[in-house]
Amino acid sequence: MTRLLEGAKRDTESRGRWLGALRGSWPLAVCRLLEARESPVVRVLVAEVRGSSPREPGACMLLSRAGSHGTIGGGNLEWQAMQAAESLRLAATE
Repeated sequence: MTRLLEGAKRDTESRGRWLGALRGSWPLAVCRLLEARESPVVRVLVAEVRGSSPREPGACMLLSRAGSHGTIGGGNLEWQAMQAAESLRLAATE
Protein backbone atom coordinates (compact mmCIF):
# COMPACT_ATOMS: atom_id res chain seq x y z
CA MET A 1 0.00 0.00 0.00
CA THR A 2 1.32 3.44 -0.87
CA ARG A 3 0.34 6.42 1.22
CA LEU A 4 1.27 10.01 0.46
CA LEU A 5 1.94 12.37 3.33
CA GLU A 6 -0.49 15.25 3.66
CA GLY A 7 0.29 17.94 1.09
CA ALA A 8 2.43 15.63 -1.08
CA LYS A 9 1.60 15.30 -4.76
CA ARG A 10 1.78 12.05 -6.66
CA ASP A 11 4.59 12.21 -9.21
CA THR A 12 3.96 10.09 -12.29
CA GLU A 13 7.13 11.16 -14.12
CA SER A 14 9.59 9.44 -11.77
CA ARG A 15 7.51 6.29 -11.41
CA GLY A 16 9.71 3.22 -11.18
CA ARG A 17 13.10 4.95 -10.88
CA TRP A 18 13.41 4.08 -7.21
CA LEU A 19 12.50 0.40 -7.56
CA GLY A 20 16.17 -0.57 -7.36
CA ALA A 21 16.04 0.44 -3.70
CA LEU A 22 13.74 -2.47 -2.98
CA ARG A 23 16.65 -4.87 -3.52
CA GLY A 24 18.48 -4.03 -0.27
CA SER A 25 19.31 -7.01 1.93
CA TRP A 26 19.07 -5.58 5.47
CA PRO A 27 15.37 -4.64 5.24
CA LEU A 28 14.53 -8.11 3.98
CA ALA A 29 16.46 -9.77 6.81
CA VAL A 30 14.73 -7.62 9.43
CA CYS A 31 11.32 -8.27 7.82
CA ARG A 32 11.91 -12.01 7.99
CA LEU A 33 12.81 -11.81 11.69
CA LEU A 34 9.73 -9.74 12.47
CA GLU A 35 7.52 -11.96 10.32
CA ALA A 36 8.67 -14.94 12.37
CA ARG A 37 7.37 -13.07 15.42
CA GLU A 38 4.08 -12.40 13.59
CA SER A 39 4.64 -8.65 13.81
CA PRO A 40 3.30 -6.46 10.96
CA VAL A 41 6.02 -4.34 9.36
CA VAL A 42 5.67 -1.08 7.43
CA ARG A 43 8.49 -0.03 5.12
CA VAL A 44 9.05 3.71 4.66
CA LEU A 45 11.01 4.49 1.50
CA VAL A 46 12.39 7.76 0.14
CA ALA A 47 11.20 7.52 -3.45
CA GLU A 48 12.34 10.93 -4.70
CA VAL A 49 14.28 13.94 -3.42
CA ARG A 50 13.71 17.51 -4.51
CA GLY A 51 16.19 20.07 -3.25
CA SER A 52 18.43 19.25 -0.31
CA SER A 53 17.78 16.17 1.78
CA PRO A 54 19.67 14.30 4.50
CA ARG A 55 19.14 11.00 2.65
CA GLU A 56 19.12 9.81 -0.94
CA PRO A 57 16.31 8.11 -2.89
CA GLY A 58 16.16 4.50 -1.78
CA ALA A 59 16.85 5.22 1.89
CA CYS A 60 14.39 3.29 4.00
CA MET A 61 13.31 2.43 7.48
CA LEU A 62 11.05 -0.25 8.90
CA LEU A 63 8.47 0.27 11.60
CA SER A 64 7.09 -2.57 13.68
CA ARG A 65 5.67 -3.12 17.14
CA ALA A 66 9.28 -3.63 18.28
CA GLY A 67 10.26 -0.13 17.11
CA SER A 68 11.95 1.40 14.10
CA HIS A 69 14.91 0.07 12.16
CA GLY A 70 16.96 2.32 9.87
CA THR A 71 16.34 5.98 9.14
CA ILE A 72 15.20 8.24 6.34
CA GLY A 73 17.14 11.17 7.75
CA GLY A 74 15.46 12.19 10.99
CA GLY A 75 13.70 15.46 11.69
CA ASN A 76 10.14 16.39 10.86
CA LEU A 77 9.96 14.27 7.69
CA GLU A 78 10.87 11.12 9.59
CA TRP A 79 8.42 11.98 12.40
CA GLN A 80 5.58 12.46 9.88
CA ALA A 81 6.52 9.25 8.09
CA MET A 82 6.57 7.33 11.37
CA GLN A 83 3.10 8.63 12.28
CA ALA A 84 1.71 7.56 8.89
CA ALA A 85 3.48 4.19 9.10
CA GLU A 86 2.13 3.56 12.60
CA SER A 87 -1.41 4.18 11.31
CA LEU A 88 -0.87 1.60 8.57
CA ARG A 89 0.70 -0.89 10.99
CA LEU A 90 -2.22 -0.61 13.40
CA ALA A 91 -4.71 -1.01 10.54
CA ALA A 92 -2.94 -4.23 9.55
CA THR A 93 -3.52 -5.69 13.01
CA GLU A 94 -7.28 -5.06 13.01
